Amino acid sequence: LNPNDIVILGAHPMQNTSLQSAGPIKIGAWEITASKEVLEGQIPYYTYMSFKGCESPVVIIIDVNKKDKRWGDPKALLTAMTRAKSVLYILQV
Repeated sequence: LNPNDIVILGAHPMQNTSLQSAGPIKIGAWEITASKEVLEGQIPYYTYMSFKGCESPVVIIIDVNKKDKRWGDPKALLTAMTRAKSVLYILQV
């Protein structure tokens, strides 16, 4: 699995998710970034709306919660899920 093939999607800007942190967010050797310019060793985070129309081999959807008005609409989760070409992980709160 190539880290360049992974994206993380959520319903809110990264600072309003479970990934919020005062410093860089690292998972193993990779840094999670919300930057538009993704560098080597980074895995990008996007809101599902900003990633609409795009695809990735591996999509990790985080913080799914039916009580959150952004996830409450079934079309929202469907939009996020259909971004995955091969592998999809959904992490609920």
